[in-house]
This record gives sequence, C-alpha cells and structure tokens, in this order.
Amino acid sequence: MSCVKTIDELRTYRDEHGLNKSGWDGYEAEPLTDSLLSRAKLIEPYVPKDFELFPCGDQSVQWENSGEGENWICIEVYIDRFYYTGPDHKDSIEINDFVEFKDFLKEKFHVES
Repeated sequence: MSCVKTIDELRTYRDEHGLNKSGWDGYEAEPLTDSLLSRAKLIEPYVPKDFELFPCGDQSVQWENSGEGENWICIEVYIDRFYYTGPDHKDSIEINDFVEFKDFLKEKFHVES
C-alpha cells in the first residue's frame, strides 16, 4: 500500500482496492467501514501532519510517525476505543471517550483545532 496521510485518501484507497470487503488483506481482515473512518476523521485534526495512515486487519486504522525503536509513536482508532502508544512503548493509553482522547492528543502534540 502506498502511503496515505488523510482519512479521505484512505477512504478512496479503500474503495478502489476492496478494503471495504472481508478478507481484504488476504487473511481474515474485517472490512474498513464508513463508521470507522468517520470516527477516525474526528481525531484527524489532532494528529501531527507528518504521521502516515495505515489500515489494519482488525478493523482499525492507525497513524504512525516515521520514527523507529524508541522514537516510534502510534495512534489507533477502533469503532469503540482509541489507543496511543508512545516512544519506546513506555507511554501507552487506551481511551474509550472521543472528547477525552481528543483532549489527550491536543495536550500531547500541542495542537489546536
């Protein structure tokens, strides 16, 4: 998959490459639904612009920075929860509430929207 940066780009990629169907990854991946992408779109303004966006086979999407090892950061969106994994996996958090997660990202990345 080529790199995408936005939910709109991922939605187009999903529709063009069948990621809206079960098994899109060649295994048992769940489809990427409009509900999931709409939920991810809500937090998109709070994710740093240099992060890359990827679909996941467990019916989630994740943004990652380009860091490796101790500098790697991941933000995952599921239909019912959010995850943040910080550098070196020392700062990990699961939050179910959108507003709470949005506020967490705003504080973490000093982003206003």
